[in-house]
Amino acid sequence: MMSVSILEWVQFLLYFVVLFGLAWPLGIFMARIYEGVPTFLSPGLGQPPYLSPPVE
Repeated sequence: MMSVSILEWVQFLLYFVVLFGLAWPLGIFMARIYEGVPTFLSPGLGQPPYLSPPVE
């Protein structure tokens, strides 16, 4: 039988806390990009190409 140490449980829990803690802000950021709302990266990167008018 394998035993799991306390340190492994802490690492496991820390991983999921960080994973779920970053999922919410990342989802909000991605939603803003897909909606075309300017983000803090907009001044440096400009408008996403899929929002630009087509070139004729």
